[in-house]
Amino acid sequence: IAETSFDLTEKPLLRIASIKLSSSEHLFILVTHHIIIDGLSMSILIQELTAFYEDFLNEKFPSLEKLLVQYVDYASWEQKWINDDFLRSHIRYWKNKLEGVPQLLNLPTDRPRANVNSFKGKTRRFAIDHELSNKIKRLSQNSGTTLFMTLLSVYSVLLFRYSLQSDFCIGSAIAGRNQNQTKDIIGFFVNTIILRINVSEKFCFLDFLALVKKTTLEAYEHSIVPFEKLMDVLKPERNLSYAPLFQTWFALENVPSNIKILGSDTTFTPQTVQTSTTKFDLSLTIEEHRDDLIGAW
Repeated sequence: IAETSFDLTEKPLLRIASIKLSSSEHLFILVTHHIIIDGLSMSILIQELTAFYEDFLNEKFPSLEKLLVQYVDYASWEQKWINDDFLRSHIRYWKNKLEGVPQLLNLPTDRPRANVNSFKGKTRRFAIDHELSNKIKRLSQNSGTTLFMTLLSVYSVLLFRYSLQSDFCIGSAIAGRNQNQTKDIIGFFVNTIILRINVSEKFCFLDFLALVKKTTLEAYEHSIVPFEKLMDVLKPERNLSYAPLFQTWFALENVPSNIKILGSDTTFTPQTVQTSTTKFDLSLTIEEHRDDLIGAW
């Protein structure tokens, strides 16, 4: 159910199944196409689903606050904003920023790159211990940067060390919920941004961190350009063996606890799903769980 592909011309773009494991345990499976939902939307969906289920257990009529706007309203607004006149200055920035950027980050591998990308992959998880997590957060506070910027800087140094390449791009995502009315809507708001990184052995780490901060803030400022629009304008070199412009991805996710206690004897606990595919050569996701940092390669 999880790995069966969707046909975008046919509804619905989600699949649901419930598997009875025992008299007291069930596995609820929800599979959606990314075009209708993003990470924050999934958290909203889980909150609403558990709220409805809790009302059902307590024999109440399900009720949620009425939304002021729907996703279709956001889509209509976006169509009005996204025009060539509005985007011209932002597109000019990206053209200048990405001019002459290397098309490929040559990470060392144990075999030649395939002529056609198979997208086969694995996930390896790791934990950053509590003491080190706190040190990283203090460094961020003391240097006037966000945790995302600090971890991105560390990741960039690691990529530089292994590739011996001082100029490369890293892909990342921005939530895209710029209006307060969109904070509780389920839909696809996220946009891809490109972070061009320049590393030099002459930098001390704090200087490099300041440079990454500047790069990140500029990318946020110009993130209104949809990624697909940017690709149409930039027309990067296309190759079936690797993704255009960037082949590595970094994300920091502030994950709310989705473990819910429903009624006196019912608990809802999300499960980690192992996948066998990957979009890029290498992706690093860090999740912030209260005071700890959990990573996944």
